[in-house]
Amino acid sequence: METITELRAQLHAHLASMYATGVVDAYFQELQALDEGSAAPGYVAEVIDIFLNDGDSILRDIDGLLNQPLAEVDFHKVDAMVQQLKGSSSTVGAKKVKLACMDFQQFYTAKNKKQCLMALAVLKSDFCELRNKLQTLMQLEQQVASLDTMCGQCYKAALARTDAATCRCCNHRARVAMADAATRELAHDAAQQQWSVLQRKAPCVQASVTCTPLLSSCIPPAASLCPPTNSVPVIASPAMSSAAALRKQLNTYVGHMYATGILDGYYQQLQSPEDEGFVTEVINIFLHDADRMLNDITTLLNLPVVDFEMVGELVHQLKGCSSSVGARKVYLACVHFRQFYEAKSKEGCLMALNVLRDEFYDVRDKLQTVMQLEQQIAALGPK
Repeated sequence: METITELRAQLHAHLASMYATGVVDAYFQELQALDEGSAAPGYVAEVIDIFLNDGDSILRDIDGLLNQPLAEVDFHKVDAMVQQLKGSSSTVGAKKVKLACMDFQQFYTAKNKKQCLMALAVLKSDFCELRNKLQTLMQLEQQVASLDTMCGQCYKAALARTDAATCRCCNHRARVAMADAATRELAHDAAQQQWSVLQRKAPCVQASVTCTPLLSSCIPPAASLCPPTNSVPVIASPAMSSAAALRKQLNTYVGHMYATGILDGYYQQLQSPEDEGFVTEVINIFLHDADRMLNDITTLLNLPVVDFEMVGELVHQLKGCSSSVGARKVYLACVHFRQFYEAKSKEGCLMALNVLRDEFYDVRDKLQTVMQLEQQIAALGPK
């Protein structure tokens, strides 16, 4: 049987890959935190089970509605069900499913049955992927828990068996002593294998596991993950040391931006190993254009008669730009803005504009810091 050390490494690597590939986001992290110190530690598993069962039911109902003749399709019901699934997926941090629901909206609003069926196929695929990954995650957590609650004597006996290990001779909790360094090394190795493709796409994400949006409580920072064991001493030049320190600072900073939901996987896909100046140019264009669009929206909303159609076009344009560069919070603020300009509510639009402006300023400041760090690293010479 696998040891608890190996199971923990698998669990950490699996969870990290879910964050790195955008399957879940920070809301899932908040949900998991509810189990810590809870008198009912199975709460999160129960919530996930309810979400998966409800999601299956909603998708079947949408499928049934869309398989009616076009004249009989009730697009209002389709809308209500997609909105329901979007809300529940947002609550549990199912990022890909939520975004698929958002993309779905444009098609049932236009009453386009063909496009709705295509959007439904994407939504089903994302939901099935999430369900499989969550079920694997819960199975790993159960296996770890079954070993972690054993007394030392039962744990030693369990390691000698090939069947499932369950502590049947004691009722008290006693954590099994673990070799922390070995656990961290296994977690690091497993995570690196799963992220190799993603790291090739994002060259700045190299020095640390914490560059990807994962639970900070799950895997320690890279310095503790990779203790220098059996390595040949290297005398680094001041420039090498300075570059290494800056790169570590950059990786930690970008990792924080993923973990807090400021960036998503689209930013990672933007990275170009062949042309490192490409990303900087794209980001600068985005920041310039977004600043101009926000000024134009502000001007429109301060007029006595507001052209809400023009406001909608500018917000939609900014949503597309922010999505392309992975500016997740700006994108979501644009999505939130939509309900107010469609309702032609000037007061609501001004409130949404303040939120959007704050999110943009936040991502602008952080992206400028990232570019400054990258320039300082480049000035020190090749990696």
